[in-house]
Amino acid sequence: LALLFSPRYLVMGQLITFESLSVLATVALVYYAFRKRLYLALLIAALSFWVRYSNLYSFILLAFILLLTKQKLRYLFLAPVVTFVLGMLLWPLLWHQFPHYLFQTFLEHQARGIGPSLYILQEFLLTTPEPILFLAFLGIFRSPAYIKAWFFSAFVFFSLASVPTGGIRYAIALYPALALLAVSGASYFDFRRLLPRVVAGLFLVYLLGSLLVYTPYYLDYYNLLVGGVKGATHRGLAVSWWGEGQREAALYLKSHVKAGDTIALYVTPQYVFPSTILSGVKLYPYNTGAGEATYLVVSRDQEIPSLTAHYDLLYSAQVAGSVDLVRVYSLHDD
Repeated sequence: LALLFSPRYLVMGQLITFESLSVLATVALVYYAFRKRLYLALLIAALSFWVRYSNLYSFILLAFILLLTKQKLRYLFLAPVVTFVLGMLLWPLLWHQFPHYLFQTFLEHQARGIGPSLYILQEFLLTTPEPILFLAFLGIFRSPAYIKAWFFSAFVFFSLASVPTGGIRYAIALYPALALLAVSGASYFDFRRLLPRVVAGLFLVYLLGSLLVYTPYYLDYYNLLVGGVKGATHRGLAVSWWGEGQREAALYLKSHVKAGDTIALYVTPQYVFPSTILSGVKLYPYNTGAGEATYLVVSRDQEIPSLTAHYDLLYSAQVAGSVDLVRVYSLHDD
């Protein structure tokens, strides 16, 4: 339930296959390592590395499990060889001009500015529902050592090798451990008694309500520690960075535009707007056409009075009924 009611986790798994594969690989690694099927665990860690380089953490997690279960660490010395061989077998492009393309991919990721940061801690605390945080905190004092090692080692790794963008997507391996901590925390309560059952019911209603309020914009979920999404905007936190609301704006226009109408797009990012669903209208190149186009579509980060001076507001795609993500304007009749 902890994962089911975590909006950011849900949406990351739906939108980005990398994240679903990373979570699956992490859970499978833990499962097989505890059952002493270490060759399988090592194979999973090696495969997950080629899904995303931040999955280097899988080898750290495997080392912790081997230490905690007093298994032989020598398997880890095979990791570089197994990982390299798998990469060569699964990625034939590496064979061409080796090691050119391997270095090229690493250099590309260096451009992201990887380094120590508290970004992941901030995102985790502000985008995880409060009841789950509460139960996970209690779980720290009751959960097995391997769960705590999993959770805190992930935090340390993704804080030292942090990519300060994209919310929790690069540290999504935290979430299965978070769920296990929350389950451990829930074990403090005797649910045969009325009061714990009432509190659990209230927690579930609150969590379900949060999902409903933020539907379909789970990427913009923030908890009440920061005042929800409205408080997040006041603090300058990321909202609508993946183009949330552009689809809804296009659907609104689809039902209102006429043949010969023109549309100007001032939106961020510039690869989300589903222009193919609009037929019989002209779309200006991005960031052009203001003052001339029949309709103007503007993302919240591009809203300036001079841009919309000749337009009337028609529609706004809102998250949680309080923050505009994308607005649609029509040109003044005069």
